[in-house]
Order: sequence, then structure tokens, then C-alpha cells
Amino acid sequence: MSERVTGYFRKYLDKFAFVELSEEYLTRSKIGDIMDGVPVPLKKEDLDKFSAGEGVTPEGIAEDMSEVMGCDPDFRYAEKYTSCINRLFADKYQYRLIKEAGSLADSEHFDRACVLYRAALCLQPEMQDAMYGYARVCRNIYMEATEAEDEETVGRFKAESMESFERLTQVHPKFAPGYYYLGFAYLNIGLYVKSDLAWREYLKLVPDGKDNDEVTEIKEKVTQLKDPVEIEKGCNEVIAGRFENGIVILEPYIGGRFDKWWPLHYYLGTAYARVGDDDSAEPRFKRVLQLNAAHIETMEELCNLYQRRGDGEGCAKYKKKIELVKM
Repeated sequence: MSERVTGYFRKYLDKFAFVELSEEYLTRSKIGDIMDGVPVPLKKEDLDKFSAGEGVTPEGIAEDMSEVMGCDPDFRYAEKYTSCINRLFADKYQYRLIKEAGSLADSEHFDRACVLYRAALCLQPEMQDAMYGYARVCRNIYMEATEAEDEETVGRFKAESMESFERLTQVHPKFAPGYYYLGFAYLNIGLYVKSDLAWREYLKLVPDGKDNDEVTEIKEKVTQLKDPVEIEKGCNEVIAGRFENGIVILEPYIGGRFDKWWPLHYYLGTAYARVGDDDSAEPRFKRVLQLNAAHIETMEELCNLYQRRGDGEGCAKYKKKIELVKM
């Protein structure tokens, strides 16, 4: 759980007021050594009870503390709140949080569910159900985002979800559902090799003979990924400087059903250029610009290519295009 999306949840802190508990309450609840001088968050309904002298239950205090920690795990008193809750509820309160978070997620109250999963992770950072629930709800938030949601917020939740599934599979490597969703997270950003590896691990972990809809779906996905995985491997060969290997892998895909993938042409063109075959590189780079007209790196490659040929006019043409795109 990173700080990537904390700013999104801080708006929910506005509903809390902060008060200090009485010495009598601290002594009676056996939390005085933890909470002496530490302000406690209270929602309006709890604050009204507190102000009227009715008192606040340990459950109410724990609930409000949890929400504050869930909104901002780095809140000034988060460590104190964690210690307090664990003492009041004998290190078991996280189970209440994930149960409520699950119900909220089922009813599509994703923001509040996310806050409670984050709170559970403050109490027990490597709890499998909390890690899994948190990663899934982050996924729900970005997948259900409306057009009004800004791209940065969507991007932050997308990255948070993927990173959370990655951490889940690292901490709990035998938990198959983590790999199921991690494969989709990788696929969503075009990391086909990683997606393939995640889904193959998922299929290894699913019990033999369990051919449910999800297993059937992933088997089909793995089959469909065969060519994209090879293309990504070819691109990675070029990135690593193994240009001849990249050419061997990528050339067969020219003119086929992946011909509209501009990275295929860009990396193949780059490989040709690096081995001195500008005649083969030129049409690859021009194909990139047919598919992605604003790709500056391709324009730079063409400019360099024409410069090597001594074609000043061709070089100047693409320099001008680069300037226009950067404006």
C-alpha cells in the first residue's frame, strides 16, 4: 500500500472532529499509556454523544480511528491508533474491517470499502484477505470511473491496483486469485510477457480438474497471447541491443494481423537502422507514422536516417514536424 492514492481519500477526513478522552476513560479502558494526550477522531454522531456526556463505545472509537488511518495511513497519530485498536480488540479488529469492506464492495460502495481495507492493512500489513480486497477495490474504482474523473486519478488507482496484486503474489505466492487479476493488470498496459507468466502461474495453482469459467477464460487468454508475447520478446531484444535477434523474431509479423501495432514497426525499424540497413528501416518508420502520427522518436529516427544519406531536405522535413508536435 503506497501513498499514491492517499490524496484521493483525504477529503473524507473533513467529517471528523478531534477530542481528547478523559483520564477516567483512559484508565478504565487500559489505554492510558498509549492515548494520553492523543486526540481521538469522532464523526458528527459520535461527537454529539460525546458532547452530551453519553460517552463513546470502544467500537465507535475504533471505527473512527480506522477510517482516519484508512484515509491517511501516515496520519500523525496512526501508529497510536493502531496500538490502541489492537489492545482494545486483542489484535482481531481487522477481521471486522474486512468483513464490512467486503459487504460495501459487494454493494459497489468502493471508496468506503477501500478505506476500510487500507485500515485493515494498517493493523496487519500482510493479511491476505485485506491485500486481495484492497487490490480488487482499487481495480473497481478505476474501472468504474466516469468520464468526469481526471486521467491522473484513474492512472493512480490503476498503478496502485497492479502494484498491490504484485505484492500479494510476492507475500502469498500460492494464492491463485492474485495471479488471475495480476495478468489482467499487465495486459491492460501491454505487458504481454508478464501477463502470460502471471496467468500460467495461476493455471499451475488451480487444482487439477477445476475447469470453471475463469480457468477456461485464462486458458483461452494464454493461447491468444502467443503472438503478442513473441512480438514483445522481439521488441525487448532490440531494446537490449540484440538487433539481429529482434529482426528474426519481428520480421514474420509484418503484413499479418498485428501489422497495425506501431511498436512492431518502430522496434523493427530501429533494429534495421542499427545494423546499417536503412533501406529496410525507412518503410518501417513511415508505417509507424501512419499508425501514430505524433511519435517523436520515429521522426527523430527518420531525421537521422536522412542525415546519414545526406538528404538535408528530408531531415529538415522531420525536424519541422518534431517542432510542431512539441508545441
